[in-house]
Amino acid sequence: MLTPIAAAATPISIPTKKEGKPYRDFRYGSAFFWDYSALAPKFDYGINLERKGPEHFYPIQDRLFEKDEKEAHMQLTINLYRKNKYGLMFKSITLYEQKYGEDTNQLLNEYLKANAIIKEGIRKGDLSPVRMALQTLDALSEKTKDYQMAKGILKYQMVYHMEKKDYVQALNKAKKIYVKSKENFDYEESSVGSEGILHCLAQLGQIDQMEDFLGEKTVEKLLSGQIRLAYLIFTELKLGHTEAVLRAFEKQKASLVKPIHPTILLNVAEAYFRRAKYEEAIPLYDMFISDYAHYTEAARARVRLGLIYEITDREPTLTLALYKNAIDRSQDVTVRYEAQIRYAALRSLRKIKTLPADKEARVFLENPGNANTFVDANIKKLLWLVRLLTLIVDGEFKKALSYLAAIPLAGMNVRDAKVFEED
Repeated sequence: MLTPIAAAATPISIPTKKEGKPYRDFRYGSAFFWDYSALAPKFDYGINLERKGPEHFYPIQDRLFEKDEKEAHMQLTINLYRKNKYGLMFKSITLYEQKYGEDTNQLLNEYLKANAIIKEGIRKGDLSPVRMALQTLDALSEKTKDYQMAKGILKYQMVYHMEKKDYVQALNKAKKIYVKSKENFDYEESSVGSEGILHCLAQLGQIDQMEDFLGEKTVEKLLSGQIRLAYLIFTELKLGHTEAVLRAFEKQKASLVKPIHPTILLNVAEAYFRRAKYEEAIPLYDMFISDYAHYTEAARARVRLGLIYEITDREPTLTLALYKNAIDRSQDVTVRYEAQIRYAALRSLRKIKTLPADKEARVFLENPGNANTFVDANIKKLLWLVRLLTLIVDGEFKKALSYLAAIPLAGMNVRDAKVFEED
């Protein structure tokens, strides 16, 4: 019987096992497989740091320049900033400070300086001066009484640190956004801050803190159940807690409605795969491929699904179709090469009576990228195994022994090395 989720999907038809197929056992093909990394929920930053600065979140407004000399001077400074005449802008700010001292416009002038440094760095393609600007922005976010300015600065800083994968700093800024927005009853920004906190905790693997945060009533109101579940499942899978992933999913499975969050589908399917619960994984991979074919990870799902079909001895033509789709549609060179190796192995090694066209599939064993830079250890090991088996199947035993001698077995774990030695 299909689960409610499986029934709701539009899966690739799942073939049944047939006896007496003219194929060798799966172990005589591309038999190595490994864990795929967990797919993190996408957090929409709302800004491209290569083109935008803090002004994106807190725009600089025109002043009432006809009001008095102060306002006219501030407008002049703003105009120089907008024309990217930063040297003149800095001089204008210096003259203003000499004339009027540190008044209510001081923070805005400092904000202009920080934005100018960042924009000039973007123009030159050198963001190294941004650190100095960030120090200025830190001080401004603490000093200003203007909530909109503080919020804009903190959002920029949060995104900047996330882009740099400095999740400790990003978490600090996300927490400040969350607290300040709640104090100002800005619940739209509270949802941004709360998801930012989850995103950082997930990347840091702080599962205990995440569970505590998810337990807050405010967070339950701000974020949908699927987003909260997606972050929890991602973090548990990243930590290798597959049983916890499946417990969380099974607990909420009945309440999930389509479209189900992509990371829930793919990460739970991966957890089922790691636990060798292949029948449970199939409908989730199917649904991910059907609903999220535009994701680059769809190729991973196709390879995994093809691998399940191989392991469970399903119809080879459908398995080959899955691998071929992954080859044709994958933007990830590593996933594409894995699909190529598995496709070639199934068609030219496991198939007992091969045709010339089957052996021609071995062209897929050629490295699709630069052989000097392609260093994925799992792919290398899989390729070595398939090439060794190719020589054995072709009866080239002396070449097989020579090839085996060239494989660095000493650097492998005992289990994997044993596979090669027994061949």
